[in-house]
Amino acid sequence: MALADAMAFGLQVRLRATHTRELGYSTTTLTHCQCGLCGANFVIGDKRHYVCASRTNGGLHACRNHLRIVREVAQSRILAGIKAELMAPEYLNEFKREFRVLRAAQQSARKRVWEARKARLAGLEQAVLFA
Repeated sequence: MALADAMAFGLQVRLRATHTRELGYSTTTLTHCQCGLCGANFVIGDKRHYVCASRTNGGLHACRNHLRIVREVAQSRILAGIKAELMAPEYLNEFKREFRVLRAAQQSARKRVWEARKARLAGLEQAVLFA
């Protein structure tokens, strides 16, 4: 089922990268994604779907939400939205500014190491010449 259908149930979605050992693949899980009917979290139901935890663990008596969200569809739509937000000019400008600051600090550190090595080499050359 599409993510838009999931949103109709009032799901709030956040992502967290994890490795699911029992399924044998890395995935991005929907964390704090709650069922609009019972409030339980959506969890990985099988290799391809997110499902209501209460329905999965408690059966039909716990929750009547039969919604199964296809993992690939949910992830692609959520990540597309995140990508679109991060490509906004204010975020790009912040990234560029932070990158310049970190790069300048890295170059300054390299220059200090270079100068220290150059001074050490000059001292060794003097020691060899006057030895």
